Amino acid sequence: MQSQQTNPQTTFRPNVSGPLAPIDATLNSIFVTSLEESRLQKARSIVKLSAATISDEELEIALTEFQHLIDYWLDQFELHIFDGNTLGQMLGQH
Repeated sequence: MQSQQTNPQTTFRPNVSGPLAPIDATLNSIFVTSLEESRLQKARSIVKLSAATISDEELEIALTEFQHLIDYWLDQFELHIFDGNTLGQMLGQH
Protein backbone atom coordinates (compact mmCIF):
# COMPACT_ATOMS: atom_id res chain seq x y z
CA MET A 1 0.00 0.00 0.00
CA GLN A 2 1.36 3.44 -0.92
CA SER A 3 1.67 6.07 1.71
CA GLN A 4 0.38 9.46 0.72
CA GLN A 5 2.97 12.21 0.94
CA THR A 6 2.17 15.88 0.81
CA ASN A 7 4.33 18.88 0.20
CA PRO A 8 4.21 21.06 3.33
CA GLN A 9 4.45 24.23 1.23
CA THR A 10 1.35 23.47 -0.81
CA THR A 11 -0.81 21.78 1.81
CA PHE A 12 -3.95 23.75 2.62
CA ARG A 13 -4.08 24.69 6.26
CA PRO A 14 -7.07 26.71 7.38
CA ASN A 15 -6.52 29.60 9.75
CA VAL A 16 -6.49 28.55 13.37
CA SER A 17 -8.89 30.28 15.71
CA GLY A 18 -8.86 30.62 19.46
CA PRO A 19 -5.79 31.02 21.64
CA LEU A 20 -3.44 29.68 18.92
CA ALA A 21 -4.52 32.26 16.32
CA PRO A 22 -1.73 34.80 17.09
CA ILE A 23 0.92 32.07 16.89
CA ASP A 24 -0.52 30.76 13.62
CA ALA A 25 -0.61 34.27 12.14
CA THR A 26 3.02 34.83 13.14
CA LEU A 27 4.14 31.53 11.63
CA ASN A 28 2.24 32.28 8.41
CA SER A 29 3.98 35.65 8.14
CA ILE A 30 7.43 34.12 8.70
CA PHE A 31 7.25 31.10 6.42
CA VAL A 32 6.63 31.88 2.76
CA THR A 33 4.06 29.71 1.00
CA SER A 34 4.70 28.47 -2.51
CA LEU A 35 2.07 30.88 -3.85
CA GLU A 36 3.82 33.90 -2.30
CA GLU A 37 7.19 32.61 -3.43
CA SER A 38 6.03 32.14 -7.01
CA ARG A 39 4.47 35.65 -6.92
CA LEU A 40 7.85 37.13 -6.01
CA GLN A 41 9.63 34.97 -8.58
CA LYS A 42 7.15 36.02 -11.27
CA ALA A 43 7.59 39.69 -10.38
CA ARG A 44 11.37 39.34 -10.50
CA SER A 45 11.23 37.71 -13.93
CA ILE A 46 8.85 40.34 -15.34
CA VAL A 47 10.91 43.28 -14.10
CA LYS A 48 14.22 41.46 -14.63
CA LEU A 49 15.35 41.92 -11.02
CA SER A 50 17.86 39.71 -9.28
CA ALA A 51 17.82 38.92 -5.57
CA ALA A 52 20.94 41.08 -5.26
CA THR A 53 19.12 44.10 -6.70
CA ILE A 54 16.17 44.19 -4.29
CA SER A 55 15.26 42.11 -1.25
CA ASP A 56 12.09 40.02 -1.05
CA GLU A 57 10.73 42.40 1.58
CA GLU A 58 11.36 45.47 -0.59
CA LEU A 59 9.80 43.73 -3.59
CA GLU A 60 6.74 42.74 -1.53
CA ILE A 61 6.33 46.36 -0.38
CA ALA A 62 6.64 47.63 -3.96
CA LEU A 63 4.10 45.07 -5.20
CA THR A 64 1.67 46.02 -2.43
CA GLU A 65 2.03 49.74 -3.21
CA PHE A 66 1.60 49.07 -6.92
CA GLN A 67 -1.54 46.99 -6.26
CA HIS A 68 -2.92 49.84 -4.12
CA LEU A 69 -2.37 52.29 -6.99
CA ILE A 70 -4.02 49.95 -9.49
CA ASP A 71 -7.05 49.51 -7.20
CA TYR A 72 -7.29 53.29 -6.70
CA TRP A 73 -7.02 54.05 -10.42
CA LEU A 74 -9.62 51.42 -11.25
CA ASP A 75 -12.00 52.79 -8.60
CA GLN A 76 -11.55 56.32 -9.98
CA PHE A 77 -12.27 55.11 -13.49
CA GLU A 78 -15.37 53.23 -12.32
CA LEU A 79 -16.59 56.31 -10.41
CA HIS A 80 -16.27 58.31 -13.62
CA ILE A 81 -17.96 55.70 -15.82
CA PHE A 82 -20.77 54.67 -13.44
CA ASP A 83 -21.87 58.14 -12.30
CA GLY A 84 -20.19 58.19 -8.90
CA ASN A 85 -20.37 54.46 -8.14
CA THR A 86 -17.81 51.70 -8.32
CA LEU A 87 -18.63 48.40 -9.98
CA GLY A 88 -18.76 46.80 -6.53
CA GLN A 89 -21.33 49.37 -5.44
CA MET A 90 -23.35 48.79 -8.59
CA LEU A 91 -23.39 45.06 -7.85
CA GLY A 92 -24.27 45.64 -4.18
CA GLN A 93 -20.95 44.33 -2.86
CA HIS A 94 -19.98 47.46 -0.93
